Amino acid sequence: MSEFYPLPPDVRRRIEKWLKEHLDETAVSDDIPCVVTHDGGEPDVRTFARFPPCGLSPTASAKLAASISAMVEEPFANELNRWLERKGVDPVSVYKGAGVTKQVWAKLRNVSEGRKPSKDTALALAVGFKMTPAEADAFLANVGYAFSPTSRRDAIVRFYLAHSDWDILGINTALFDFGERPLGER
Repeated sequence: MSEFYPLPPDVRRRIEKWLKEHLDETAVSDDIPCVVTHDGGEPDVRTFARFPPCGLSPTASAKLAASISAMVEEPFANELNRWLERKGVDPVSVYKGAGVTKQVWAKLRNVSEGRKPSKDTALALAVGFKMTPAEADAFLANVGYAFSPTSRRDAIVRFYLAHSDWDILGINTALFDFGERPLGER
């Protein structure tokens, strides 16, 4: 059967099961393409004669499958390595500047574990990397988070980043003063 990287295994199994059940109902046509495989190269395009399992129209399902197929989900460790290289900083200075423990840092850097940090840890790492607000936006987006315009916590961290003040203790003091949880690992 086809490979659905980077889809999660349970989603891949559900789609493959549906494809097996409806294999005789699939037909090749140019009007409703649907991406059903993705191995990093060109996707395999097929057409479904009836509605796919998600209840969308074939056209909407094709667009959804194409956008999922185009997603590249890579380990967070790769993102950390890119930022270490881009900023040219020592890993020790980053995790100490972020207030995270060496153990947490090691788990995040381990590609095989595939860990994703919490938003608090991601914000702390933005401080540890001494990022600008724009860099922090990109960093958080690649991890699946964003600064919220309605969050005092995010506003405080963004303020400190904008003023090039990357002192985690100062940021945590300000967070505490405004009734927010501190960043980093406790």
